[in-house]
Amino acid sequence: MEFGEILDDMQENADDLIHNKPHVLIAIVAIILLFIVGLVIVMIQSSPKKAKEAQKIDFTADAPIMIPDARSVEENYYPYRLTPERWSRDDLEKWFTYPDENVMNQLEKSNDALVDEITGAVK
Repeated sequence: MEFGEILDDMQENADDLIHNKPHVLIAIVAIILLFIVGLVIVMIQSSPKKAKEAQKIDFTADAPIMIPDARSVEENYYPYRLTPERWSRDDLEKWFTYPDENVMNQLEKSNDALVDEITGAVK
């Protein structure tokens, strides 16, 4: 078989596929396109991400407070608050929980174990 005969045979097969079996041709083209799209997606997902450069800002205690640029944050955002030296009775009732006996016993045991571990190394 010569090269010209091979090309003629391929042309006849392609002509037969295009004119007599268009649904097969459409399916083959669709499969090739899906393969290419999948290959592009895999390449995009596997490409290394560029690291965002963090801004290096030196801390100064007297710097102005930077409020975030979001509407929802600005409504309820307070840059500072005055804290009293002592809690009020209402704050005490709201935030402080008195420990029960089980918690205190557990704390005592863990503290004793810590002291035994520290002093055991000295002996």
